[in-house]
Amino acid sequence: MALTGLIALGLVRIETFNTQVNALTLAQGRKIGTISELFLANGQRATFIDGLFAAGTERGREAAHAQYRHGIEQFTGAVEKLRDLPVSGAEEAARDEALAAADEARLLGERIADLLAKGQTAAASELNLTQSVLADSRFQETLYLVLEANQATTAREIAAANEGMRAGFLLIGAGGILALVAGAVIAWLVIRTVSDTQARLERGKELAEVTLHSIVDGVITTDAAGLIEYMNPVAEKYLGWTTAQARGMQLSAVYRVIDERSGQPIETLPGTEAPALTPM
Repeated sequence: MALTGLIALGLVRIETFNTQVNALTLAQGRKIGTISELFLANGQRATFIDGLFAAGTERGREAAHAQYRHGIEQFTGAVEKLRDLPVSGAEEAARDEALAAADEARLLGERIADLLAKGQTAAASELNLTQSVLADSRFQETLYLVLEANQATTAREIAAANEGMRAGFLLIGAGGILALVAGAVIAWLVIRTVSDTQARLERGKELAEVTLHSIVDGVITTDAAGLIEYMNPVAEKYLGWTTAQARGMQLSAVYRVIDERSGQPIETLPGTEAPALTPM
């Protein structure tokens, strides 16, 4: 009776934590999908603003404005999905920062569209070059930070769930000492659960890398020492390096930044003192 109770308790613990791992990986997939949608919607919004500038006739301006309004609807919908994501801690702080940056980028776009509608092209162009471009860049940077926070939080929570499953395995193991049959069941459960968990972790990592791989900007990731770990295809094309060639090198050896005012190289690059995603 005691053996049965011990095994049952261990099985319950394993199933509980295994369910948590499933929920975490599903949630991570939804969050990464939302971030990808935001990258796409923001890029379309910027393209439609360019279309407003390029329209030369009244009919063309009307068509460009209709496209822009549609793009704003798509962008707003993606932002609301981000707002509704269940997050906490570092993820919540990164999400809130991204929401604020999204609002700033959208409002600047609306101001540009209004100026163009009034025929004030010079003022709209100045606002676009001096503020809107920077706001878009800041918004994309905050989306990278949301991705980083999500990956870190999910890894911690899955590690905690795995510890709970190990405790369950220990309970079953104690009972398994008393019965060879219980021992066989333990081995089967351990192999199945650990394999499934590792597969889910790998899928989550691959999904995050696919997201970075498909982003239209150049992206470089580094470790805590500022050594390159990964470059997406856009970064490889810009820099003329492959990930295999650049891996393990200092970021400053591959990616040089020039001060546009002085023309001098900037020796210390941001994001090289801790693991980071460096947008280009």
